Amino acid sequence: MARPDLNTIRTNFQVADDEMIDYRPRAFGAIDIPFTDSVRMTKTEGALIDKLTFDRGLVGLREFSGIKDRAFSEGVERFPDNPVPGNIPAGSANAWQGNDGHRDAFRHAYWNALMTQKYGETWTNAFATAHEGVPGNTANREAMDLYNNEIGRSIGAANRNASPEELANLVEQSLNQGKLVVIDRSGNLEWSDRVVRGQHGLAPNDVIGPHLGTPGVVSTETLSHNATPATPGQAVAQLATADAAQNVERMRQDPMYGQVVTAMQAKGLEGDAMAANLYAAATRERLTGVTSIEVGKQVNDASGNPDRTLFVFDGSNGPLGPNHARLSENEARNTSVDVAANNAVDARTQQLAAMTLDQEPRKSVSMTA
Repeated sequence: MARPDLNTIRTNFQVADDEMIDYRPRAFGAIDIPFTDSVRMTKTEGALIDKLTFDRGLVGLREFSGIKDRAFSEGVERFPDNPVPGNIPAGSANAWQGNDGHRDAFRHAYWNALMTQKYGETWTNAFATAHEGVPGNTANREAMDLYNNEIGRSIGAANRNASPEELANLVEQSLNQGKLVVIDRSGNLEWSDRVVRGQHGLAPNDVIGPHLGTPGVVSTETLSHNATPATPGQAVAQLATADAAQNVERMRQDPMYGQVVTAMQAKGLEGDAMAANLYAAATRERLTGVTSIEVGKQVNDASGNPDRTLFVFDGSNGPLGPNHARLSENEARNTSVDVAANNAVDARTQQLAAMTLDQEPRKSVSMTA
């Protein structure tokens, strides 16, 4: 199969300049984390990280950082430093080792492959493209990175169950087959199999106009949280499915419901439907009570309507930060009290079922033949 024209790659893989910001991570994409250092990045990168932490919580942010670190360390391990060619200025030796060559190409493709496995192609494409929106990004380097990112995403999408090691091998195989691009000694784009490792050049400083617009803020792929079905023959605890009126009455007699109402009043929030849905959310996340509610920044929902995220806290901390539940304000206002009360009952039913399964005696397994 014929490879794309390199001049076309250079022209088409250019993204519009973005605004630069000093970004500090925010819990759940909305609440500032005190005493954290800022990182210089594009405004869209920051918004996409906010969306990631909203979707995945602080554990998602930690995983995201780990993916970046793995891509860097794997690149160095597989492509160690080379003697610097004589045509590279002494002051650019460090930049040459880490940029524009085979290590750089591998790192970008592997980074995108790993992110695609974890967050899906849509979010990964948006973030990796926004990452290149730094004003003044040189044309050849930008095209190289964006093109290699795309190849990495295709590898990750086609191998969603591959281990990190297997994924790295697939990326290096693509590099060896000339499917990635690097910068040759003249500063031009070239296929990775046509430049000897350790003999790449540095991209010139010229900049050309964009072909791609600044990406929008999109969600990561969501995982299914459906309850695991019971194994046939196992007993599962069931709560009596009373009618809606009984479920609503049971909810309102729970002290946690009163705590929800008090926390809402402290934030100027009101409404029976909102109280019921926040209670159901707290029940679903197994909160032990409700001490406070925080309101996130205004965004637009999938239909373009203004919306905010409501965060419910019980005042305790888990291994990943404050224990909490979260819910769209529009969802909280528009889902009926009856449905919310039934949702709370369903959540408790599933929790009791899980506890029952965990307590079932398990047969010992012999480790000998």
